[in-house]
Amino acid sequence: MTKDSGDGRKRRGLFISYRRGDTNGQARALHDQLVRQFGADRVFMDVDSIAPGADFLEKIEEAIDSSGALLVLIGRDWMGSDGHSLDDPGDFVRLEIDTAINRNVPTIPILVERTPMPDPSALPESLRPLTRRNALELENGRWQFDVSRLVSAVEPLVDPGTGAGAAPTGYQMPPERNEEGQRSERPRSTRSRRSLAIGAGVIAVVVALVIVLLGSSSSGPKPSVTPVSAATPVAKVPSTRLAEALLTSRFTPQSLPSGTSASSPVMSNIRYPGLVASVYDEIAGPAAGINVYYEVFDNSGDASAFFATSHDVSDHVNVIGPFDAPGVGDSVRCANGHEPASSSQAPLWESSCLMLSSNVGTFISVTNNSDNHNTDDRLAATLAGDAIRQLAQVAGSTTDTPVEPPPGSLAPDAQFEQILNQPFTVGWLPAGLSSPSVQEQDVGTGGPTGLISNSRIVATFNGSNSQDFLDFYVFDSGQDALTWFNPPPTPVGSTKTGAINSSGFSQQSACGEYVEPPANGSTQEVNLSECDILWGNIVIAANVPSTSATQTESDYLAVNLARAGLIYVDEIDHA
Repeated sequence: MTKDSGDGRKRRGLFISYRRGDTNGQARALHDQLVRQFGADRVFMDVDSIAPGADFLEKIEEAIDSSGALLVLIGRDWMGSDGHSLDDPGDFVRLEIDTAINRNVPTIPILVERTPMPDPSALPESLRPLTRRNALELENGRWQFDVSRLVSAVEPLVDPGTGAGAAPTGYQMPPERNEEGQRSERPRSTRSRRSLAIGAGVIAVVVALVIVLLGSSSSGPKPSVTPVSAATPVAKVPSTRLAEALLTSRFTPQSLPSGTSASSPVMSNIRYPGLVASVYDEIAGPAAGINVYYEVFDNSGDASAFFATSHDVSDHVNVIGPFDAPGVGDSVRCANGHEPASSSQAPLWESSCLMLSSNVGTFISVTNNSDNHNTDDRLAATLAGDAIRQLAQVAGSTTDTPVEPPPGSLAPDAQFEQILNQPFTVGWLPAGLSSPSVQEQDVGTGGPTGLISNSRIVATFNGSNSQDFLDFYVFDSGQDALTWFNPPPTPVGSTKTGAINSSGFSQQSACGEYVEPPANGSTQEVNLSECDILWGNIVIAANVPSTSATQTESDYLAVNLARAGLIYVDEIDHA
């Protein structure tokens, strides 16, 4: 039964209020989890819940009026950003809160990423009651815990009924289609329960006769297929473990559409806030380019921000229109686009799907130099389901044991020997790098206390960036490693010029840009990108010179090369 507010208005759902450009990623993630908990018809979030052409303000007021609670997401820019401000009486965020307070709808402030509650004196007078409400917190680093607290708090305010025939877990059933693939509207039934029961009895008799007449014939109706989802198994696995598993798991011919095949996955050099690793699979098949990217994030909040802010096609492609990916149960957006010809490139058409499964974003791209929209759209949609199915399978077979810092199964001396002699698996390395040459180098007098053999292990890579280095410093103990790491080491004689976004590491990290003075008779300074990671009793340092690449490209490579070093050590030390 739908709850009554006491003033005659029925309230049944939740309204998420947020400011775009401030907490849109967290709002999307929270929306998806609340939908799974309460159902799609119990959660309102503007763009997802308002039909095209509808009066935006009118629909918002209707939704708040029928809501059991207003959830106000407050981030660092909640009071105003991008030309919008709470001081404006027409500001939508202000209107949402004003409406809820005036209509006695329970209003819950949610402080995102440790944002403090605003000072009442800084708010319009009508919004000041919000600061007296008991607030909840929502942090990306403890997302599941905070969301579970929120669900417990709002559950009494939400009508649990979903109505007869409603889809469980919030999944919205797609519209039925006729034999030509066109949408088929379901007529609303006005028959009584008695006539429905009679109809059901007749149908049962007919079905029984069909079964008797046709026996086990395969020409009968096929059972409905449950939409494929990877969200649940992905949420159970530590991000680093999942990234490692995806790098060592290959699509089988049976897991891909007919006529396609996959190469071994590699780590790409893409970077986003909170990204643990970007795993790239190149698919051969009936298109100029077919690619699958798994973007594994450290938490659901950053993954949702990626999903909310990323284009449905590649950044350089102009969107033409959307298309559907039937059978995918996770959040999904698909679109096709076109990039006109230039003096250096032929025209390009692309069909892409972007999906979100807990803390993993999956991107499918099918490109051609001719307009094959229908064919490419179908291939991209099919691959979307295959990619989510592969992600679910890999996550489901991956251990949920957290990635522990070394030493694990090996003593420090044995770690040193294994790192020195164990070959790199190419799939662990960022794209474009091959297996390195590895050697031991004495650090000389005055080296760090506790350093095994008073030496570092240097892995040298020959890639597009000339020579890139990955250094391993193995210590007797984690305390010796920590003592040397604080403050973090810097390239000898260099000057720091900037910071690098190294979010996504659960380990202590220090990544930055440096300028190295001229060496070996040269008069030219060298720009460096270096990323140092402290992990247990080992310090991993990735050093990338910006010779033939931009500084940003070198920054990305340094972070991902350090990530490859972590995977390498984890495989060795915890085998």
